[in-house]
Amino acid sequence: MGIADAAFEEIIAALNDSFDNKTNIVSLREGERVEYKEAFNWGGRSDYAKSMAGFANHSGGFLIFGVKNDPREVVGLKSSNFESQDDAKMAGYLNGLFAPALQFERRVANVGSIKVGLLWAAPHSEPPVIALKSDGDVKEAEIYYRYNARSEKIKFPEMRRMLDRVRDRERASWADILARVARIGPEGLGLMDIAKGEVHGRSGNLLIDASLVPKLNFIKEGSFTEGGEPTLKLIGDVTPVDTRASHLAVRLTNDPSAPAVRPEAINPKFSLDYDGVIREAKKRYSDFLANPKFHAVMAKAKKNSALAYIHYLHPDRKKQTQTTSTVRYSNDIFQELDKLYRPRS
Repeated sequence: MGIADAAFEEIIAALNDSFDNKTNIVSLREGERVEYKEAFNWGGRSDYAKSMAGFANHSGGFLIFGVKNDPREVVGLKSSNFESQDDAKMAGYLNGLFAPALQFERRVANVGSIKVGLLWAAPHSEPPVIALKSDGDVKEAEIYYRYNARSEKIKFPEMRRMLDRVRDRERASWADILARVARIGPEGLGLMDIAKGEVHGRSGNLLIDASLVPKLNFIKEGSFTEGGEPTLKLIGDVTPVDTRASHLAVRLTNDPSAPAVRPEAINPKFSLDYDGVIREAKKRYSDFLANPKFHAVMAKAKKNSALAYIHYLHPDRKKQTQTTSTVRYSNDIFQELDKLYRPRS
């Protein structure tokens, strides 16, 4: 059962448990999570929006239509306004009025045998929800919070607690990231620049086609909805054959004419590419220079199957180019380089 389902089940049960069939009165009072409205009228949307923002910045709550507040008499929905209201229209209005976006859901339920409308505003995962502009009961730049049975401008103590929770979430998030870095090690990590569509790491670069970057949204499992801009949904793990892969970059594209690439499994004995040999040589030798002597040794090693092999992206093709193959070197290459350079003490 999802969060919304549980919330609806709870409020419907509470309403019916407190309902008197003889008087049609509910004893459940308005409060931090409940507000009654006798009828639904989209003309009063700014009042609804203010209450929903207060719920979202607190712990979530319900606007209940078809119930008078004083006395709390269940009169039911007198028209089809609530049921026929367009969710997309509501979302467009609310999301143009507040940021971050409010999450809501509508349902019709029976209290006794009387039909009422339930409009649930979910507690926001990243409060505060702030008014972007003024409209009716909503004023630009104000933050609303639920105090007993009213949504009002937030007061300092609640604002302080809210900001403290934001800080604590950020600290927990950084602690989790650093713990993962410690487990994996920096040599096994890549850093994604969403603005440029690049992933940088010691193992190489992953490039996302520039035409796709502005259109992509990265979402969590379970948050996908149909429609809208194309979404890149990440499921499971991407596991490289060898974390010390070549410097060869891979470009992801939606071009149907682009050639398909089938990487060949990398022989773990040959763990170094050309740049990797240079990096290790700089650590190993005090007088290392990538000079003509070095390049000559590397060219000779390329022809020695004990020291190097050619890694093909298209193993079934007879002709390869520099962009479809790369040379991998064994650590034994340093036996040859030891003859040219002075090892560090």
